[in-house]
Amino acid sequence: MFPVTRSLKNSVQKTAISARFFSSSIIGLNQDTKPSKPKQPEEGKNKKTFKTRSTSRNTSSDTLKTSLAYTQKIDGSNSSAPVFEIDPLLYPRFESTQTYDPFDFSLTSVKMKLQANYNGPVSERSFGDIKDPLDLWKRPDILNEFVTHNGKIVQGAVVGNKGKTHKRISKAIRRSRAAGLMPYFHKSSLFQ
Repeated sequence: MFPVTRSLKNSVQKTAISARFFSSSIIGLNQDTKPSKPKQPEEGKNKKTFKTRSTSRNTSSDTLKTSLAYTQKIDGSNSSAPVFEIDPLLYPRFESTQTYDPFDFSLTSVKMKLQANYNGPVSERSFGDIKDPLDLWKRPDILNEFVTHNGKIVQGAVVGNKGKTHKRISKAIRRSRAAGLMPYFHKSSLFQ
């Protein structure tokens, strides 16, 4: 809407040029200089090895030195750098004659392999002549196996029951407690 003056364009270009001066292209300009060892910090002083921002235009060699020190840290040339290993489940193993599909490198294929190894829930146990677990409230000797030593109901995944069966067993335990056949706060010693 408003006409842009020539001085405004020049100032915008100057700020863009000065912003580019601090970018990583400065290393490409100074490739003819030999890199020297970065200055090691003295004991008791600040141990930063690179500067975050240059203060003047004549510090390109300082920037080069500090960026080289930072690169040495990344490359692992420092012996105290931690070593990271990739979990073998996250990448497939291939033999020399085997071909592969790009799908083999995706996380979906890893999930599919893990699901193939999953066995599923343990087969549910039968309770003898009683088919419905809700009718177990009369049998505290069986329900005592689904209670911990301090009276809490054991999780279904620990016992190996499916969700629906575990809810019915929990309901039967609560009914048995309400009827006075099972204690609330401990495992019954009569049925051990």
